Amino acid sequence: MTAKSEPKKEKTVESDIEKNYNRYYSTGIYKSRYPSINQQTLSVIHQAFKSLSIENPIPKKPFQVLDYGCGEGRYLCHLLPSYSQAHFTAYDISSEPLQALAKSLEDYGERSRVDIVYGEAALEEHALARENTYYSIALLLFGVLSHIPSALQRLQILSYLRNSIDPINGQLIISVPNKARRFKKIQQALNSHEITYSRIIKQQTIDFYYYLYDTESIQREIQAAGLDIINIKAESVLPESWITSYPLLGWIDKQVCRWIPAKWGYGILVSCKVSAL
Repeated sequence: MTAKSEPKKEKTVESDIEKNYNRYYSTGIYKSRYPSINQQTLSVIHQAFKSLSIENPIPKKPFQVLDYGCGEGRYLCHLLPSYSQAHFTAYDISSEPLQALAKSLEDYGERSRVDIVYGEAALEEHALARENTYYSIALLLFGVLSHIPSALQRLQILSYLRNSIDPINGQLIISVPNKARRFKKIQQALNSHEITYSRIIKQQTIDFYYYLYDTESIQREIQAAGLDIINIKAESVLPESWITSYPLLGWIDKQVCRWIPAKWGYGILVSCKVSAL
């Protein structure tokens, strides 16, 4: 992993996101590094479903769930068997992971319960086809927001998700990397918490952009988008690759997260809702 001498320009990074992530997923490294879910994150999603069930114990229509930046569907595939009353929209700007997700869904026999949406234009068309039906839960997990270079674009995405969730009891769940725990040397080299770093994977150099957060900055962006925070927690104590590779370690990490402040987490996990204003 190497620090760049200076951050890439925003337009260059934006145009590279899809290409770089297609290359990243095609190597198979993502799945080997993160073979399962983060148990702490999953528990927060379960809490959101539980609150929906309390508010609406006998839903007339399936709960609608949006996984924005779903990748291969690491969480979506885990949630499908648990919530037969839910219908999912899986959105990503990268085609490689969506192809992998489609194959997994065919294998599970669950393809009919998931709408796979590739790219921004298709997402707009999908919203119109759904007649802008609200989502009960929207997921923006594992640093998806942090890969967006422009502060304006991040605000636009959060505002889009705010407008997409049910204004009464809908929830948006977000996880972002904590700048106090991630890439400290690169931050120091660039004198910035906006970084570009490289990984050499199977003789390919792949560049990644990351906007690193603390609890104050993620709260500011969420509130600027017209959202209120329900709770903010540590996403994990140990690195994500460790706790998703070893289930017992993941369970222990989840218990520790109950007792520490969000600012100590490897990542920051936030649940929010549409502002009452």
